[in-house]
Amino acid sequence: MASPPGYGYDYDYDDYGQYPPYPPPYPTRRPTNGFAIASLVLGLLGFICICAVMAVIFGIIALTQTKNGRQQGRGMAIGGMVLAGLWTLVVAVVIVLVMVVAAGSDSSVRATDVEVGDCIKDVPTDVSQVFRLPKVSCAKPHHSEVFAIFHVSGTEFPGQQTIESTYEPKCGPALQDYAPQAAEDPLIRVDILYPIREGWERGDRDVVCIATSTFEKTGSIKK
Repeated sequence: MASPPGYGYDYDYDDYGQYPPYPPPYPTRRPTNGFAIASLVLGLLGFICICAVMAVIFGIIALTQTKNGRQQGRGMAIGGMVLAGLWTLVVAVVIVLVMVVAAGSDSSVRATDVEVGDCIKDVPTDVSQVFRLPKVSCAKPHHSEVFAIFHVSGTEFPGQQTIESTYEPKCGPALQDYAPQAAEDPLIRVDILYPIREGWERGDRDVVCIATSTFEKTGSIKK
């Protein structure tokens, strides 16, 4: 169509004599909230306790900042907090399981680390070469129990024969004091662990008296 009179420009009209509509504006991309990204990343690393805590904190901040819709990332923030919660639950379960297993399991300990009242699964026949002992809970079946420990004084190794002759007579009376009925039981023998020269040089100074039963038993011999 021709331009309207009085105008020096030509306009392109559509078939109905209307101006064509302007093209729609380009859509604007909303930026992603930085705290939301940090929450998701830290949530993935939630097996590290501090990361789980920070994931929750950053997630809350991100949810607050994206509430007006000007930024995106709410899904990331929620995902980060959920991951942090799951990791926290997993870590807690693992810790509990480790504690339960450790409490209920037997443990091999150095012969020099036992204490009076400790129960031993069994003591080897050759006590002169005992370096570790299978310590167990006294509530579990076992053969042996530590009833006395004597510390050998002095800085120089007095000799194997001197140690044995000095401290062997002390274990019998010690068992009588610790568990009189066990001292009279013919099925219970006394095993003695002495420090040898090699152990003496490493700091071993204790003579360990152990009551060993022929049969397995539960509970302590001390009543």
